[in-house]
Amino acid sequence: MVSLADVGREFASIVADLNRQAEHVASMTCAATETATRTQALSEDAQHPGIGPVTAKFQLAAENLRRADQALAAAAAAIVEYARVIGLVLPPAARPEQPGAPAAGPATATVAAVPDPVTSGVTRRSPSAVPQGLTAEQFRRAARELREGTAHVGGDLVIQGSRAAGTARPDSDIDFAVRVRRSRLADLVASRFGAPNPGSAKERTMLRAIETGKIQAGEAGLSRLRRSLEAQLEMDVDLSIIRRGGPFDTPPFIEVP
Repeated sequence: MVSLADVGREFASIVADLNRQAEHVASMTCAATETATRTQALSEDAQHPGIGPVTAKFQLAAENLRRADQALAAAAAAIVEYARVIGLVLPPAARPEQPGAPAAGPATATVAAVPDPVTSGVTRRSPSAVPQGLTAEQFRRAARELREGTAHVGGDLVIQGSRAAGTARPDSDIDFAVRVRRSRLADLVASRFGAPNPGSAKERTMLRAIETGKIQAGEAGLSRLRRSLEAQLEMDVDLSIIRRGGPFDTPPFIEVP
């Protein structure tokens, strides 16, 4: 007879596998989007008049991959929801990354943890924690402005760096980051940079954003928000959008409430 714990372990394994597949698909989406951007730039060059259909095919591939990524995330969410309905708790590392994923119900079975390649090893501090150098009221006001100003981006809002770690100097800046999935970052890169001229500074900045998984405030259209936060907090502010699991997705984090 299959026990509830066995079912839980199997569900956790399936969800972890779906998340791994989603990350792979998201990586291919990013590559297809980058190729479409480059071929579109070539198509605008008179020396390459026949490359337009190639661009269209890569754009279609990127869109289909985005839909596949969403379908995988939806499948993982459906498993987590079913587990909740039958009163079984999956380990947090096995839950999908989708915002608003269903909350787990009361624990009735012990389930072996399944490492998440995107978030394993990430140290978080309680959402009630306050960054070094800020009062609770300052943090509350900044959090409200951040959520309003980045609502169109989606993702998780966190504080990184020395003020999250508690090692800041009086003149240290405060690092705010919006953590997004790889596929979402690819969408944002495409919408913010478009098809820059080959070899231009804009293209180099775009390729750097793709490589590092980070879009700075100015490139993301968040400069006004950053300046407002600097005036409010009376300190330098670094605000960026980063890819989950990317080079700049480094703990410790304080979650922005």
